[in-house]
Amino acid sequence: MSLCRGVCLVALILSVSCGGSDTEESSGGAAASGTETATDESGSDGDIGSTDESGSDGDIGSTDVSGSADDTGSTDESGSDSGSTDEGSGDVGTTTSDGGESSLGNLLFASGFEPDTEIIVKTPTYDRFSGKDNSVAEKGDWVADLVEGNPYIGSAKIFYEDKEGDRDKRRAELVTDGSSTYLRYLIKRAHVEIVSPHDPNKKEIKGRIQLGLNNLEGLKEFTYRVKIRLAGGFNALTQAPQPITWMTISEFWNDLSASKQSFRIHVAVHKGQGKGDLFWSVDGTEKIYAENGTSHWEEVEGFYFPNQQFPKLKAELDTWLELTVRVKEGLGEEGRFVATIGVPGEKPQLIADWHGPTVYPTQSVEELDGFDAIQPLKLYANGAYIEALFDMNAPALEVHWDDFEFYEGFSEIQ
Repeated sequence: MSLCRGVCLVALILSVSCGGSDTEESSGGAAASGTETATDESGSDGDIGSTDESGSDGDIGSTDVSGSADDTGSTDESGSDSGSTDEGSGDVGTTTSDGGESSLGNLLFASGFEPDTEIIVKTPTYDRFSGKDNSVAEKGDWVADLVEGNPYIGSAKIFYEDKEGDRDKRRAELVTDGSSTYLRYLIKRAHVEIVSPHDPNKKEIKGRIQLGLNNLEGLKEFTYRVKIRLAGGFNALTQAPQPITWMTISEFWNDLSASKQSFRIHVAVHKGQGKGDLFWSVDGTEKIYAENGTSHWEEVEGFYFPNQQFPKLKAELDTWLELTVRVKEGLGEEGRFVATIGVPGEKPQLIADWHGPTVYPTQSVEELDGFDAIQPLKLYANGAYIEALFDMNAPALEVHWDDFEFYEGFSEIQ
């Protein structure tokens, strides 16, 4: 089988094309297409070794803004680590110490990745967080608060999907900068290889690191806030003549990819044709099955941002920003999805404000049982981008995370 790397270097300018990678949605409306397989990326334990449905390859060739074809998360088991947050600045509301309530909802977990937080390498496929962040007032224990004492989350882990466990190619690590520590995702090589969902005689490549919250029960509304910094190779991507359409930053599943009623939402960064800035993007897609058993992802009508009402919002690089995401399960106008980005402590800007379904349209009210997998901290990308950066000696893709807070509940922006 031939490997579809789709990498072309011209005068040190990045040009990426991969037969059957994500669909170009570069400038404003994504059309999801392409059959997908599901690998599971969901990130759970059960996930291990699966194909990814959650955020992964299926994606290739799919709409992909978010990136993926089936990235879902799978089970995980339980005990573990998961996101982190510290307290966070900026958006709306602050954490209180009396009961965990704030304007963002009921605080379930918080970490700034400070001591005694640590990352434990569990298997070649995934790591786990451990320890308690002593810098936060409450809810800072990665095991006791995020999983074991959490009524909604059954497991949490850092999922890579590959089985090599080569940390020189990809890793999540805690980095101390002065008096502060943050979480860094680093992908130097495309470490996951899959059979193309479009041509069984070809292979495609990708890279993935994600914090997966899995085995969820009854979580119908949630909000999280996290500081994020896009660094490293993102600068080189702005010089690419081709669109960047597969660069997922977070993903939410309801239901999982294996379901006949699979629905997912992506937060991503994209770029249109020609050199230019990256911009924030959000889309909602549903899995459509054909009579022959194949499937593909289609954009939910109207669920794509930017659009006429919400213009492109530049993704600032090498700068700490605060991302806040609010999600509410619902059919029709009962569903909500709101994402904002901004400088910590300042009024944020809207990336997306969706009033519409956040579940598969054929579900009934009785079937609404909450989200199945949440990947709030994620870097999932077309392997062609990653390999092009490596071949031209450019910095690798990096995403930095800090001050992660996760809440139960949905509140309107004040």
